[in-house]
Amino acid sequence: MSIIKSPIFIGGSGRSGTSLLFKLIAREDCCYSFNFLETKFIIGVDSLLDLYNSISCDYSTGRAKLAIGRFRKTMNRLKTGGVYKDVGFETLYKESNQYDKIVKRFLLSLQHPNEVAKYLSDQQAIQLFRNFLVDMISNLSVYSENKRFVEKTPHNILHLNFLFNLFPDMKFVHIIRDPRGVAFSLSKQTWGPSNFEDACYWLCHVYDAFLSQANFQSLTSPANFMQVKLEDLAGDQLKKTNRKLRSFLNMETFNLKPDEINEGQINYWQNEITKEQMIKANFVLGKYIAHFNYGM
Repeated sequence: MSIIKSPIFIGGSGRSGTSLLFKLIAREDCCYSFNFLETKFIIGVDSLLDLYNSISCDYSTGRAKLAIGRFRKTMNRLKTGGVYKDVGFETLYKESNQYDKIVKRFLLSLQHPNEVAKYLSDQQAIQLFRNFLVDMISNLSVYSENKRFVEKTPHNILHLNFLFNLFPDMKFVHIIRDPRGVAFSLSKQTWGPSNFEDACYWLCHVYDAFLSQANFQSLTSPANFMQVKLEDLAGDQLKKTNRKLRSFLNMETFNLKPDEINEGQINYWQNEITKEQMIKANFVLGKYIAHFNYGM
């Protein structure tokens, strides 16, 4: 069995800097990823997470069969470029048919020969899923046993239990940003809430779900979990943040360059947000602004 050495997972609320931090870490020579893309099949819609619930804790034959079918569709879309137009995941592997072989082998392991979906205990499901992920990751053409796998999906932060069960030795970096800045940026996205007030409430639910996870304290212990402010990747806190990340990730070569990130691009919202929006954000998001140590 190949080794996935202390993988690095990155998460955030969305519009908090996950893509930026992902690129800064994954570009290191000692790291590799799915071509700098979100995997989609671990915690996304119709992913391993949904499959896990359907064949284990929420099992029924019908539910499990549907989940297997949906997961198959997810993997087929990722394979051919149905998710990322310029990149089909099948092109990221050492052999041309490797992707198909790995996915097919995994799907067969979930069903009896008569296509009845298996029930798996918690432990059985996690072990099977872990083996599948090791198979998927270790057969990438960029894989090296001595390098670190890096994955970024913003809402990784909502599924810490699942991810830590899969990779107990993973390092998780949660990147945060002033919630008012997150809400302002969210309201400008075509895929997000349609207005600023809705963005504030949308964000409330994300933060609530994050902070309400079972075993939250143990999951966020300093040995495996680090929280970084986007604002600290620039300006006066850059050197200190760089040292903390380098130490936490155990990555001696990691280095943030002073002119790499523009403070103005992070804090632009402060000059564009209206007085009414600021009052609304402080009212709706006040407890999270305080929780993440941002001033009112």
